[in-house]
Amino acid sequence: MRLFTSLCFLLFSVALSAQCLIDVSFVSSSCGEDGDSYFVEFSVEGTGDSLWELRRYNLVGEYNTGEVYRIGPLDITTERNLIFRDLTVSNCAFNFQIPFPECPENPCYGFELTDVASFNTGFCFEDIVQLTIIGGNFPVDVSIFAPGDVLIYRDSFFQSPIFITEPLFPGDFVLRATDDAGCLIDTTFFTDFLGCSYLEGRSWLDENENGLQDPEETTPVAATVTLIGENGDFRESRTDGEGLFVFDEISAGFYQLQIQADSDEFTFEPTIMVAGNDVLNSDINGNLTTNSSIFLPPGDQVTDIDAGWVRRVNCDSLFVFAQPIGDFSECGDTLASELTVFSSTYPVEVQILTINGNVLVEEFLIQEEETFTPDLGPGAYTVEATNPEGCMVSTVFEVVVNQNLTVNILTEGTLCSGEAVVLEAVVEGADPNEIFYNWSTGETTQTITVTGIGTVYDITVTNADNCVGLARTVVSQDTLNFIDLGPNVILDCQTTSATLSVPDPLPRYTYTWFGPLNQILSGPTVEVVVPGRYNVEGQGPDACNIFGSVIVLNQSIPSGLTIEPFDQDTVFCDGQGCFGIMGLNNIDYEHITIDWDGPPEFDESVFPGVNTAGWCSPYPGLYTAILSAPGCDTVRLTYELGNPSCQLISGTLWLDEASNCTLDAEDTVIPSYLLEVTNDATGDVYYTFTNNQGEWSVSLVPGTYTIEPILDPEQPFTQCPDLVTVTLADEPVEGVNVFLPVLVSCPLLSTGVTIPFLRRCFDNYAYVEYENTGSATALDAELTVTLDDFLINATPSIPATRRVGQTFTFDLGDVPPFTSVRIYFEFTVSCNAQLGQTHCIEAAITPDEPCVAPQDWDGALVNVTGSNCSGDSLTFTISNVGDNPMTIPLNYIVVEDGIMLTPAPVENGLLEPSEDYIITLPANGSTYMIITNQEPNAPGAPQPTAVVEGCGTNANGNFSTGFANILALDFGNNAQSIACRQNVGAYDPNDKMGYPLGYSGGNIPEGTRLDYEIRFQNTGTDTAFTVVIQDTLSAALDMATFKVEAASHPYTVSVDTHRVISFTFNDIMLPDSSTNLIGSQGAVSFSIDHDVSLLPGDIIDNEAAIYFDFNEPIITNVSRHRIAKDGLPVGVRAVAAQEIAISVYPNPSAGRVNVNLPLAEVNSQDVLVVSDLLGRPLLSSTYGQAAGGWDLSELPTGYYLMLLQDEAGRTRGRTGFVIR
Repeated sequence: MRLFTSLCFLLFSVALSAQCLIDVSFVSSSCGEDGDSYFVEFSVEGTGDSLWELRRYNLVGEYNTGEVYRIGPLDITTERNLIFRDLTVSNCAFNFQIPFPECPENPCYGFELTDVASFNTGFCFEDIVQLTIIGGNFPVDVSIFAPGDVLIYRDSFFQSPIFITEPLFPGDFVLRATDDAGCLIDTTFFTDFLGCSYLEGRSWLDENENGLQDPEETTPVAATVTLIGENGDFRESRTDGEGLFVFDEISAGFYQLQIQADSDEFTFEPTIMVAGNDVLNSDINGNLTTNSSIFLPPGDQVTDIDAGWVRRVNCDSLFVFAQPIGDFSECGDTLASELTVFSSTYPVEVQILTINGNVLVEEFLIQEEETFTPDLGPGAYTVEATNPEGCMVSTVFEVVVNQNLTVNILTEGTLCSGEAVVLEAVVEGADPNEIFYNWSTGETTQTITVTGIGTVYDITVTNADNCVGLARTVVSQDTLNFIDLGPNVILDCQTTSATLSVPDPLPRYTYTWFGPLNQILSGPTVEVVVPGRYNVEGQGPDACNIFGSVIVLNQSIPSGLTIEPFDQDTVFCDGQGCFGIMGLNNIDYEHITIDWDGPPEFDESVFPGVNTAGWCSPYPGLYTAILSAPGCDTVRLTYELGNPSCQLISGTLWLDEASNCTLDAEDTVIPSYLLEVTNDATGDVYYTFTNNQGEWSVSLVPGTYTIEPILDPEQPFTQCPDLVTVTLADEPVEGVNVFLPVLVSCPLLSTGVTIPFLRRCFDNYAYVEYENTGSATALDAELTVTLDDFLINATPSIPATRRVGQTFTFDLGDVPPFTSVRIYFEFTVSCNAQLGQTHCIEAAITPDEPCVAPQDWDGALVNVTGSNCSGDSLTFTISNVGDNPMTIPLNYIVVEDGIMLTPAPVENGLLEPSEDYIITLPANGSTYMIITNQEPNAPGAPQPTAVVEGCGTNANGNFSTGFANILALDFGNNAQSIACRQNVGAYDPNDKMGYPLGYSGGNIPEGTRLDYEIRFQNTGTDTAFTVVIQDTLSAALDMATFKVEAASHPYTVSVDTHRVISFTFNDIMLPDSSTNLIGSQGAVSFSIDHDVSLLPGDIIDNEAAIYFDFNEPIITNVSRHRIAKDGLPVGVRAVAAQEIAISVYPNPSAGRVNVNLPLAEVNSQDVLVVSDLLGRPLLSSTYGQAAGGWDLSELPTGYYLMLLQDEAGRTRGRTGFVIR
């Protein structure tokens, strides 16, 4: 405190009455600590016989005592005078003007330290100092000084309370806090310490298995030892070369010991526990822990906690594997088994026995790993392998001969017209004369004639090889009979209506017509005035229905026609502008003529006789369309195509074999490759694709641009040292060569799958595309495609080399670099499938080795499959398919119908090469998904995922649908691909879907790659010659990661300077849906990453426009995703009460965060866990350690969850935060 005192004594005396006089003598004034108040000292004299009072301050005193009075604090700005009064003489008073001091402001006022305390965490010299700061300006610098003013700790903190973890010896310490304004506070605290304890033990091989350390038993067993305290804190130690393990500097208390012996070709089990000999016996039970807690007295040592082991042969190094081989597609084909036997020691005795009766069939020795196919007849067998250590493994395999014939029943005729129906049995791939037929009617011919409505007819077919085939059909009353309504009907400028009639209408039938504008007309004959397709339905007795369709074409010229651009932004630099006549729907192009006129360059480029409703032209200027038709007035339309002085940069992209960035004879062009064009002045980035000849072009405003091919880290290419730079002025720049240098000669094969629609009980198409994006030819490539079991009667567009069940294998031969090939499958979605059920198609291609070896990969590779739905259980298999053991523990989560069954992943140790881990779940009709972690830097999916739908039934006798695509199913390997789609009864024929669909309304984890599929169908009245799909990619998507996956028809892809992706299907000749339903459909799919700058909660929207010829575009639905703020929902059983509100700040953070919890509801030993969105723990700390600030800078940029868990592992609070 600073004291300001006046040196002069002033007496202010005011006589308010002749009978009384009050005199006040000023003694001193002083400033308060805050600088905004002060204190005053004074004495009072007077002539009154009574007392004086200072009412405002409840002060009363006697006159003339000489006592000095002190009052305050007084407000320095408002309290400048005091009024003294006599208690008996009411009009006797004195007004004292206070000589107040000049008080400077005190910036440190209110800065205090409270609740300073120290407590021990459980291990020696690891004390926590807790303190609370009141007032002050953060950040606050805190220092601790040992006796002698020795600095032993210093750090900055951003919130209070503060927890400091620091080794402290017993004694007194000084804690000094300095805030951001320079204010300083010192305080002292004391910490005591009971003394460090010491624990020592030995891990040894108990060779005679008697449970005691005998003098001759000197062989150590390497092990990892964990010491666990009462509060859950733990330490780990490794045994040394003599098997000794040591824990020193341990606080007194109770502990438990866990020990895990290493294993190689041998495994180790704990020896027996012998009571009564604490020095020589083993203290580890079968659970690898001590039976009871170990008490360590203060400052004492315990040296008799030992672990004895007995050695057992590690039989995990012996295995036998059976793999079915052979073509099994036709009657008489044999599916044999190829056996592989491997052991760490040889020879291995192999025995093959029958599965029933265990009759020995073959017996032999192998001297090394061997794969062989035994020559056995049909039946089930067991193969047993025994190695020199006495380990024995076995597996069951079968040799199966195909005894099945595939038979289909064809139906001809309809009962609704009174005709008989002919049923014909057709056996695939067989001569009808070599088949024996047996109908349920007793007839034995290939065809029979039937008349019964609703009757079931069965056929059994056999051949001379005793192969059998079965089929069934029902002749129902809804057999369709189509009405032939004749050729198209014409409306012209003189004919304003048309008559539509059903020829020879049937008696007792009522006819209803449905027009293109959803108008409904009744009767066998109707008059119409609107062009378009008209469908007629006749309803007769016995629920028999007949159908017909006819098109009314317009040969007149509609009114209200306009020419409109396809891109609403008419000022662009895209090389060409597209425009067309809008409103020409359902017209007859054969009788209407459209002549175009435009700039001179355009007139020279137009082919004579081309009768089209629109054009794409690179030439700016005025365009005129003249429409004429017989008997109609001529219509003239104009359109101005603008261009803002843009110029074209064009060139070729070359595969640079010599990596010298110059054009050599061996260099080849690269088709369909994405290039990035950057404006050097503005930083604006544009993109362009090469065409099939490797040529590229982009129209831009004048400036200097850098052009470079976009590199995929997995591809075997690099960049030229000097990037291509082009300066664009008033003239186009042509012939710019850009090079893609080869880093390593290597093929890189990829696959993609596209499924337009899956309509139950109907024929459907799916498309598989494969491509070599590497630098070398892929030799002897092989493609396998596996279809879901409910996709029946599948036929590929090219013959398969072999087929086993639903798996088709194609020998592709050699695939040169940048070669892309499309295969399609035609199949039927079985009527036995549940409506809404998901069906998957997988494709894989070899060779599939990565071109660029992943860095820091230790060789393990995790894969997960959902392979076995049997009875009341469903099993998933997690496998290490790599060559080396895992270096991090396997973690997985189970998701049931989109709900996580556990709040955190289940951990299950390390998987050895070829080791499987089996997860068994109930077959209850739920959709189950298993998500695992991956070996760091492995060339596979970062989160291997498998999903199974339709295993078992729920309480309603059904199974859940719609959950299979909520998370990505990517394999993480371009050589493998999968598409899973739900079947439908009806559908929107033109739509856009983004996969994964996401959970809880489109939420996807940050970093999820999106797969978009655009589906289209020609629902018009005539063949579509050209289909164009335009998709404007928002800034939320990273254009540099765009990749076309597959398409239904040949296409070209381009991108303009507005990020509009265009897929153009020229000469597609897509029939209308009434002529060819399945052929009228198409699709294209592409994948892309979201922009890395997106934050949790950000939205990703995408939609497309589909143009059929020059009709008005069809705008698809909006596909919407959101970067998830929270992880998957957690099941009610696993949701802990969210009792405590956690505050993390700053949020977002660059790495260091502060955690704030209500002190009254949390223990310093409660654990804070940081996890990712899938619930996988990444970091953990006690609250006591993290409360003073937690450095999380090792985490990559992303969204994370922070959980508070008590000592029982229960989650008591949760919040989300962002690391930038």
